[in-house]
Amino acid sequence: MTSYKKYIILTSVSIDTVIILQRRVKDELMDGKTTKHLDLTKEEVSEYLKKFKKLVQRERYKISDTNREKNNEFIKKYSLSTKKIKNMLLELQESDFAYTVDNDKGFDEVLYVFVKEYELNYWGETEVVPVYVKINMLEEKMFSVVVSFHELEKNIKLLFNGKEFIID
Repeated sequence: MTSYKKYIILTSVSIDTVIILQRRVKDELMDGKTTKHLDLTKEEVSEYLKKFKKLVQRERYKISDTNREKNNEFIKKYSLSTKKIKNMLLELQESDFAYTVDNDKGFDEVLYVFVKEYELNYWGETEVVPVYVKINMLEEKMFSVVVSFHELEKNIKLLFNGKEFIID
């Protein structure tokens, strides 16, 4: 097959097919593992949080609910209001930062992962709950998607303060 024919075939493929192929290649190369990036400075995370918090204050964010049943269940379990969620996001600090990961959905984006302990009300009882927060900030659209917002489910170590969360 000539290069010309290869080009014609590829141009007839839908963008969805290209994304699926990218995911398969990435999965094969990564052996199904997510690469965690730990090479950020406190200043870089601080700058990211400043931009993110501006978006939150301006109501330019959403908690992902598409294929994110964990987020919905967490919000319902602790009866979290929109105001409470907003305040929780605004409380994030550099010391709550764990790592970044590449978006595994076929996009060229970096997701920031934080874990913060919050006192939450569960049926009249106060519980300290470590909350896993994964953020995708779309700066060009001046919008942010909180991809994950739920109870921590796996062991994780915070980058700047060395605190470790171990899940039984």
